[in-house]
Amino acid sequence: MKIRDYQCAPQAATTEEKLAGHEVVFPDAYHEAGKYAELVRLMSRDFSFFVVPFDNTAEAENVGAIVESGDMKSVPRVRELVFQEYRQLLTLPDYDLEKERLAAALGVLPLLRGKPVMFELAGPYTFMSAFVDSTDVLKASRKDVETETAVFQYLLRNQLRLAKAASERGAAIFSLVDPASGVSIVGPKIFQRVIELYALPLISGILSETDACLFLCPKLTFALWDLGLAEKIFVRLETPAKHHEAVAGLMGKFRIFGDRCYKLN
Repeated sequence: MKIRDYQCAPQAATTEEKLAGHEVVFPDAYHEAGKYAELVRLMSRDFSFFVVPFDNTAEAENVGAIVESGDMKSVPRVRELVFQEYRQLLTLPDYDLEKERLAAALGVLPLLRGKPVMFELAGPYTFMSAFVDSTDVLKASRKDVETETAVFQYLLRNQLRLAKAASERGAAIFSLVDPASGVSIVGPKIFQRVIELYALPLISGILSETDACLFLCPKLTFALWDLGLAEKIFVRLETPAKHHEAVAGLMGKFRIFGDRCYKLN
C-alpha cells in the first residue's frame, strides 16, 4: 500500500515577528524560569496552546550537540556536527533532565497558565541529523539497520522519561514531529520501519504512561492510516476554526489526533 507524503510548509509568524517590540535577552531567556515563560508566551501567541520547547534541538543539545542559542530573529539551531560516523550515535549518554534547556523546558511548565501546554518531541531523523550529516544518516538507514534500531531504542527510552516528567509538570498534549524524515526523504520501506519500531512504541508508551493527548504531524498520521495501523475518525466542527483551535478543541474528547500541521492558519 502506498504511503502518502506531506510537504512541510508552516505558515506561522517568524521568530522576529513574534518577538517584535519585546526585549528578550539570549541565552538568558532559555535558562531563567520567568524569562523563559515570557518567551514561550510570545512564541506561542498565535496558537491556542503554549508550545514548549518550540524548537527541535533541545533534546540533542542535552546530550552533546553543538547548538547556537538563538536570537531575536531565529530559534536555536545546530552550529556544527560532532560525529563523523553514524555508529558514534551509540555512544550518546542518556538525557539529563536536570540540565540545559530540557531542564528549563520542564521547569517552565508549572508557570504557564491560561492555555494548555503542548510539549514537542523531536523525531529520530531530526535528532540524528543534529550529530551526523543528514546524507550519512540516510545512507546508514539503508545499510545499518542494527544501529538504527539501537538508536530508536535509545530515543524511546529517553523520550518516555521526558514525556512522563513533562506530563507530571503540566504538559497536556505531546506533539511528535520529524521534519527531517518522511516517505519522500527516506523512502516507503524505511519510513514504515520508523513507524513500526519507533513511532508506534512511543505513541503506545505515552498513552499508557501519561494522561496526556498526542498530536501527530501529518507525515505520521498519513503513514499510520495508509499502513492500516490507525482508524480514521473525522470530526465535524460546530463552527469554522483555525487548525490549532481545532486541536485545542479536541483535547479532552480524543487522546490522539492528527491530519494537518497545527502551524497552518
